[in-house]
Amino acid sequence: MKNSVLKNMIPLEHNSMEVEFTDICKYIDTVTHCSAFNNKNLTSSIKKGIQEVLRIFGHKFKPTRISEEAFSSCENEIKNKLSDSNFYKEWYRERERHYPLFFEHIVPLGSIIERCKNCTSIEEIEDALSELEFVIILKKENDVLKNNGFSSKGRETLTKAEKVYKECNIVLKTIKKKLYKKIMEYGVTAHNEVVEKAFFRDLVGL
Repeated sequence: MKNSVLKNMIPLEHNSMEVEFTDICKYIDTVTHCSAFNNKNLTSSIKKGIQEVLRIFGHKFKPTRISEEAFSSCENEIKNKLSDSNFYKEWYRERERHYPLFFEHIVPLGSIIERCKNCTSIEEIEDALSELEFVIILKKENDVLKNNGFSSKGRETLTKAEKVYKECNIVLKTIKKKLYKKIMEYGVTAHNEVVEKAFFRDLVGL
C-alpha cells in the first residue's frame, strides 16, 4: 500500500512509520538469529515477546479490509466510522467492544516470526513484516478458519492466507478512505438489503 510500510494497513497518525519499522526489523533479525532463540526452554518466551512487539506496532495502524458478512452485520454507527482513526484507537483498547466483530491477523504472527527466522537479510525480514495485517471479520468466520485447520497452518504468507479465506468463503473488501460518509447519502438500514448493498459497493469497492 502506498505511503505505508505495511502492505494493507494505514498509519493512524500522519507519519510513515519507516524509522520504527526499520528498528523493529533489526530487532527481530537479531533476536531470531541469536543462539537463545533455538533454546527449547527460551523459544516460547522469546516468541511471545516478539508477538507483543508486533501487536503494539500493529495498533498504530488501521485495517483497510473487512469481510462482506462482517460489514452486513455492523450497526450504522460502526459503518459510519470505518475510516476513522479515533474509532480504532478506542477499539484497540477494548477489543471486545464491538463483538462479534473480530480482529484477525490474516497471516498469523507465529508464521511471520518463523519466516523471519529463516530470512538471510534485513530486506527479507522487511518483506515478511510488511504482511503484518489484521482484517475485520466475524467471530464465527474466525471459527470457520479454525475448524478447517487454518488456525495457523496454511496461512504462512499473504498470498496463501488470501487463498484460504476464499476457500472458506470469507470475502474481503477494501474500505475506501473517507467514503464512509456515503452512509449519510444512502441512509442505510438493516432491513433495506438493496440500499445496504449499494452503500457497501461504494464503501468497499464491491
